Amino acid sequence: MQDRRALSGSLPFDLMYYDELANQDDLIHLSVTHDPQGGWTRRVGDSFGDRGKCEGQNIPPLECVIETRWPGVKVSWNGSDPIL
Repeated sequence: MQDRRALSGSLPFDLMYYDELANQDDLIHLSVTHDPQGGWTRRVGDSFGDRGKCEGQNIPPLECVIETRWPGVKVSWNGSDPIL
């Protein structure tokens, strides 16, 4: 079964994130939208082989994970502190 949202490009959408291991009390509301600059993976990679490398960058790992499914997006934390 394929994810129709990924195929049709229906952006924006919202994700809710909760990390019980971090003793988090509330859900974090993330908004995912199209990024005209191509997302983090495009900005940090100078070549095709470098794209997607988040190690050593000041990028929330969760955003890199989201971009593995929806490349070229921007993630808004809607006032929550990004988890680094």
